[in-house]
Amino acid sequence: MFDELVNIYDDFTKNERTQSLSRLAFENDLTFVKRESFGNQSIDLRGFKIFKKKGVKRFLGIINIPLREDLEGAIRFYDYLVTKDLETKTTSIIEIYFPEINTDPFIISPKSGLSKLIKFQRKNSLESQFSKVFKKDLDIHLSEHQMETMLANPKYTMEGDGSVFLYYRKNKQIDILELFDLIGTAEDFVLNFDGGNFDDFV
Repeated sequence: MFDELVNIYDDFTKNERTQSLSRLAFENDLTFVKRESFGNQSIDLRGFKIFKKKGVKRFLGIINIPLREDLEGAIRFYDYLVTKDLETKTTSIIEIYFPEINTDPFIISPKSGLSKLIKFQRKNSLESQFSKVFKKDLDIHLSEHQMETMLANPKYTMEGDGSVFLYYRKNKQIDILELFDLIGTAEDFVLNFDGGNFDDFV
């Protein structure tokens, strides 16, 4: 019964948004799916922090985009909705699957105006300043360009786990006019991702 009410809510409040995304996909010769349940995904996304909150979870306005240069992998854009206690929150997510990468879980997220990286552990997370955490705690290298990319969009978060990366601003929808620019930013970050060491990182 509650799921049916959620569907009615989505159709009533998000119809204009999904129609706009459908038109965008059509104009760019991209495939579009109106709605998918969170549990009906080909990739296991349950480990990502953005999806940890309990509630009725679903994706709306899903656009499938190929990676540049005919690389193996895929990009999806969607609005992620979660409803709990009659409150619905929406976060637009750019999801990139790039099988050439297999990284440990990480998050680069905004905090006090600066991006921080959190490495997940069984008991507690470790937080510190950007460069200090990268050098000490994770075998991941970010180029100066990637650091600048994240700081240029200080309200956005990048999560990575295995071959999947998520780029989003929590509880915010991405404006359709900004969508392809942000997809390009996220794609550039992932395609230049290096799981190497920090010997040359300053």
